[in-house]
Amino acid sequence: QVLYVNGKSAANLKSGCTVFCSGVHHFCRFDRTYEHPDPEYGLHDKCEGCSDPECCHAEAGAVVLHFDSPSFDEWKAKFKIRCGSDLASGDDAEMDAFPFKKESVQAMQAIPLGETRCRKVYRKWRCLPGRKGLEDLHDSIDGHAVWERFLLLLNWAHTEGGHD
Repeated sequence: QVLYVNGKSAANLKSGCTVFCSGVHHFCRFDRTYEHPDPEYGLHDKCEGCSDPECCHAEAGAVVLHFDSPSFDEWKAKFKIRCGSDLASGDDAEMDAFPFKKESVQAMQAIPLGETRCRKVYRKWRCLPGRKGLEDLHDSIDGHAVWERFLLLLNWAHTEGGHD
């Protein structure tokens, strides 16, 4: 199941270079934030973000972990806010591209709010596939708990995993 497309970008802030956000998925050496695209900047100043090879390249060994809503409670909070916002016509394309978001918004808009329906949508998109009946939703698993588990695994990888 594809939950996200277009990737996530990362920038080395200790590289000695000045780095600016460029769109939602890119970085650039030029600060064009909130500026209208200017042909003088070429590929550095595209509406979708910088795509100039001088700034943008894929690092084969780079890994970006992205937890947009690791727990059920955080998922509910995120989509409750999303449902309370004014969705514009442009949001339809996003919802079509991300069925996870569309079903999440629909579940949160259901009147009365059905906890069972919300749990089904969360389980469908956020729990491992093929483990029906084995994935429990624990209130104690939140972003902090996921971060702690990640640090333990990272420590293991650097020591026992043989990656110094």
